[in-house]
Amino acid sequence: MARTSDLISLPCTHEITLIALLDKIAPNSGGANGYLPYVCDECNGSFILSLQSGRIEIGYFYSAGSLHFEAIISKALPRLKVSALDPDDLEVKFGGRQWLFQNRHLTNELVAILPNSFFKNRQLQELDLAQFDVTVVGFKRNGEPLSFDTNTPLLERDQLTLRGLERALLRAVNYVNFGPMKP
Repeated sequence: MARTSDLISLPCTHEITLIALLDKIAPNSGGANGYLPYVCDECNGSFILSLQSGRIEIGYFYSAGSLHFEAIISKALPRLKVSALDPDDLEVKFGGRQWLFQNRHLTNELVAILPNSFFKNRQLQELDLAQFDVTVVGFKRNGEPLSFDTNTPLLERDQLTLRGLERALLRAVNYVNFGPMKP
């Protein structure tokens, strides 16, 4: 039985227990960076949940030069345990239950070839981004889109648009800038 202290008042004024709320979120709906989307069954209001150990915040994203999260409601829940397993996966434990939310949506990341980049003046094929399950979907030189192939040389200030899962993109960007990691 749910404790009344576990009831969450949504911004639309409907109430739901945290367990019922987490059960309604699809396991593949995200979790990246601790944010989960939620749509109220009662009014179809859309909200973003920000989960941290011991606290839930409910709000929305807005852009003012960069993306920001604005909490409308914040509630302490001392029994709530949240772990980011990696940038794409979020594990949530509460009331003897466990949920795993996984982001399996491909996203894009822009990476520039910096003056000290390991791959500056090498060919695109030398990157071998397939090892990270990342592909190059765009290429700009001097700010202009450029047709490219595996023999295209990488020059300082070139910009590559990479596509993959968040965790793969993080590894690929580090690889482009710093080269292969030493064991």
